[in-house]
Amino acid sequence: MERWIRIISLAGLLHDVGKICYRAGWGEGSHSQRGRTFLADCLGEFAASDDGRLLLECVANHHAADVRGLTDTKHLAWLVYEADNIAAGVDRRKDETATPGFDLTAPLESIFTRLNGAGAKKVHYLRGLTETGLINYPAASGTIIASADKYHLLLDTLKANLKKINFAACHVNEVLKVIEAVTSYIPASTATDEANDISLYDHSRLTAAIAAAMYDFFHAQGITDWQHWCYGSGNADFRRQNAFLLAAGDISGIQNFIYTIPSAGALKSLRGRSFYLEMLLETIADEILSAAGLSRANLLYTGGGHFRLLLPNTPAIITLLSNIKERVSDWLLEQFGTALYLEIVWQETAANDLMGSDANGKSGTGAVFQALAAKMATAKLRRYNNKQLAKLFDPHSPLNAVADATRECGVCNTSNQKLVPFKDKPDMYVCPRCHDLYTFGERLLQPDSVFAVTAGYSGGGIALPALAGSNTLHVVKKDEVPHLQKTGELLRLYAKNEMAAGDLLATCLWTGDYVSRHASGAVMTFEDLAAASTGIERLAVLRADVDNLGSAFIAGFAQKHATISRYATLSRQLSLFFKYHINDICRGNLRGEADEMAPLSLWDRPPAARKVSIVYAGGDDYVIVGAWDDIIALAVDIRQAFRRFTADKLTLSAGIAFFPPHYPVARMAEIAGELEDEAKHNPAKDSVALFGLAKDTTKETSPFTCRHCYRWDDFISGVLDDKLTFFRATLALGKDGARVGASGTLPISRGALYKLYTMFDAVPDEQGRIDLARLAYLLARLEPMQNNLKPVYREFAGRVFRWYSEPSSRRQVATALQLLLYGLRAPQAHSAIEGGFN
Repeated sequence: MERWIRIISLAGLLHDVGKICYRAGWGEGSHSQRGRTFLADCLGEFAASDDGRLLLECVANHHAADVRGLTDTKHLAWLVYEADNIAAGVDRRKDETATPGFDLTAPLESIFTRLNGAGAKKVHYLRGLTETGLINYPAASGTIIASADKYHLLLDTLKANLKKINFAACHVNEVLKVIEAVTSYIPASTATDEANDISLYDHSRLTAAIAAAMYDFFHAQGITDWQHWCYGSGNADFRRQNAFLLAAGDISGIQNFIYTIPSAGALKSLRGRSFYLEMLLETIADEILSAAGLSRANLLYTGGGHFRLLLPNTPAIITLLSNIKERVSDWLLEQFGTALYLEIVWQETAANDLMGSDANGKSGTGAVFQALAAKMATAKLRRYNNKQLAKLFDPHSPLNAVADATRECGVCNTSNQKLVPFKDKPDMYVCPRCHDLYTFGERLLQPDSVFAVTAGYSGGGIALPALAGSNTLHVVKKDEVPHLQKTGELLRLYAKNEMAAGDLLATCLWTGDYVSRHASGAVMTFEDLAAASTGIERLAVLRADVDNLGSAFIAGFAQKHATISRYATLSRQLSLFFKYHINDICRGNLRGEADEMAPLSLWDRPPAARKVSIVYAGGDDYVIVGAWDDIIALAVDIRQAFRRFTADKLTLSAGIAFFPPHYPVARMAEIAGELEDEAKHNPAKDSVALFGLAKDTTKETSPFTCRHCYRWDDFISGVLDDKLTFFRATLALGKDGARVGASGTLPISRGALYKLYTMFDAVPDEQGRIDLARLAYLLARLEPMQNNLKPVYREFAGRVFRWYSEPSSRRQVATALQLLLYGLRAPQAHSAIEGGFN
């Protein structure tokens, strides 16, 4: 069976390459025939083998006009034909306002165009996924075309990469990565009366996933007359059958797991723990797919602690999911106690559901996802089975054993394992798990490396769960891979941020792994990052999250467009932004294909790589630490790039907290999270909250609030572009934000500047009164003696007095002055309002 699933999966991935040929003007005949001719050359000697001929026949006969000529009722082409129909039914949606026809130069429409209500149509540039190194921001429809010349270049790239593959022995995942690299920005359909927001890659991988699941379902049912069920009179009945499973996996305990670390070597521990969770999720999904004999085409999406799989609805698959759920739960209890938990649920579904129509002609996809979410919510309330609960409550079980009655792990506080000295703090002892996570984070950033999973666990890496026992995750140099292959223990390889191919390659992992380094190549520590700040040496922690994403996945698309392919594409695009493009943004590169999008600088310096390090970047959120002024500028950069990338359809909210570098890491994350929550409670969200929480004497029910919380547009235009820019241009300041003694600037001491800040930051009394007389006195003392500075002073005093009288402007001035003071302060100065409560 594995042989046939492999061939049918490859056929599903490659069935539409003829569309690229057709649009490039290459070859003759229909796109099916052009695809067969093109692939016959790419497959080399494999094309003449039995399996090669079968593969090419599936490609050539995936449309009704072709497949009806087949006489063999058990030919795999029937399955590819029906899978293509189902996938097309999932993808394609008519636009009743458009004129029927085809436009071969139509570019791929952004998936965000129809999210959260129809908007102006935006389209992507035709190119490979990572071809230019620039962000493929969507542009206004009608401003770009997908030319035949560009299609020809992509076709040449596809051919060159397919020719490198040994199709007689390759894994489907290797071909999947090539198709992703080349076809992610090629539209699956160029019909003028259809929504063309699904890429050829997403259509092809869904076709492959459906075809493989159909084969397994039919095999389990003992069905061999595929013509009857895929083309003949039984087709309507098949589409109503629950032939498929949507399976979901969710990890709980992520935040506590990541931030339960010591201050010593904090960045290494944070990095190791966050990436370990990502690998944990990836490998569990791969364990399921491998045991089921399926490829990663059946992995709809993964990231942010979740995965979703499209599987065949067979007793064997249900047993597999039940077993791996229990096995992983047991393993996580043994390794981490109750700190981490993985829940797996599944929901039966039919082709009609996947295509977006139930028996009554209504959208079924949304209902399936809602049922899946409801199962997940219920299952998380009943985490463990009776056997696991018995172990948890048995004081003599291995879960409660005490290996050292005198000491606990200095990180996770466990006492059921022998402790070892912590590398960065030898007087502290930790359990082997925490030691391995730290070492893993240390090795993650070594150049020219890949991630290898080997069978069994005997140290030398970090343990991962397997269907039986444990596997081991290693960070290895690429030139070490041949040695691992010779041992016979290598199971999977994962590349990082590059579209690599290889026989054992499971996937390319997009990973937000940007870190700042010294000239020597050493990674900057928290202390180094704080010291790189302008003015006061402070570390800033940025936590941000996409607003209302759960609602977008449940009801973001209109019922007509709420299809599994769009949800998968939406998730993939978000992961691409937060796990891949975020690295370029940290490097100061926000550019798109046709313009220069410059990074923000608080101090008008030339663009440079940010002095920051990414701690975690998931499918919809991120945590970044760094020099305080670079973090603020980077937060704006990410927001502006994300807004453009999503065609103004999604927003994000962020919290930015400031700390001395030795502040407890867990508390840093907690305070930044509290600020993020404050930003999300701002009306309409799309906000940023800075500094910390302060007592609010005007509110009885909410004693703590953030006085520096803004909508992003207000923060950018009101605080940074207006107030901060005015002060820097008008006042003769010191340090990096200064023009000391510059002609036409108003001299002011830092003491006077701080008094001005305290006035603007003060909360009005219970009657809402403010102290205008005190402000007038303070401004009067700033009046210069020189006549040439009188106009400058009058402009300054007039604006400050006007801003003080406006509540919204008063807050903005307080924030701008606080940023200015941070930039002027001596490195070891203390701030009254950074991180936490004041």
